Parts: sequence; C-alpha cells; structure tokens
Amino acid sequence: MKTLKKQLAELAKFKTDTYGKDFLLTWEKSDAEIRALTLVAECLSELHKAKKPFRVFDTGLAVSIFRDNSTRTRFSFAAAANALGLGLVDLDEEKSQIAHGETVRETANMISFMAEVIGIRDDMYLGEGTVTCASFPPRCRRDSRRACCISGPT
Repeated sequence: MKTLKKQLAELAKFKTDTYGKDFLLTWEKSDAEIRALTLVAECLSELHKAKKPFRVFDTGLAVSIFRDNSTRTRFSFAAAANALGLGLVDLDEEKSQIAHGETVRETANMISFMAEVIGIRDDMYLGEGTVTCASFPPRCRRDSRRACCISGPT
C-alpha cells in the first residue's frame, strides 16, 4: 500500500479538467491528463491486488458498444464496470437505431443521458487490426504506456 500512497501523492499534483469529458482522441490530451489517467489506473490496480473494494457507484449503467469481435477488451470492460459497481448492457446494433441509419455517435449521445460510462470499440482503420503508436503524432508516441494505441479485432 506504500506504492498506492506514493501514486495518490503524485496524482494530487496534477491539475486536470477531465471530469465528465470523453477520452476518445488521446492525442488531444495533455501529457498531464494522460499521466493522471495512468496513475488512476495504477491506483485501481494496487487496490485490486490488495483485494480492496473500489466501488464508486451504488447503482448505474455501463454500456458497451463493441462494433468489432473482441474477447479481452469486452471482458476487461465488463470486469471494470462490475468492480466500479455498475451494471453492464451490451448494445446490440441490430436492435437499435443504428440499424436504421443512426450513427454510433448519435446513439452514444442519446445513451449518455442514462449511463454512467460508455465503452466504444470500433476498428477505426478497417482491415488494419492493431494500429501501433507509430501511426499517431510524435507527442503521443513519447510514452509507450500511453493509451494512444488503437486495438483492432482480437
């Protein structure tokens, strides 16, 4: 737990304004925002290893919009939603307005009024599979721990 205390102390130094905002395009985020995000993930990992609960929500909904076949990402998202205290709903595009031409962005915007979190997985680069950080601007490539890599089908 000493590591957790150090991580929390480091996190307290950051002045970020990410609450209630999406995290779709990591290359639009500052270095401080990226580091704060990774610190939060590291803190949650430490709590998980110590078998300490970290429920943030008493109730709420997490929605996954996974447009690609996925195993690891889908189960990781479900596990994270559960650990935070959220129920999970997988959006079935064939049973939604997406099947009638509504965009994923429009659907996610509508769902956002009812959900605490929405996870979207979409192969932005069709046929590319996993895209490495080399495809992104140089600022994004500096830190290999950054969430700038887009993962394609698993």
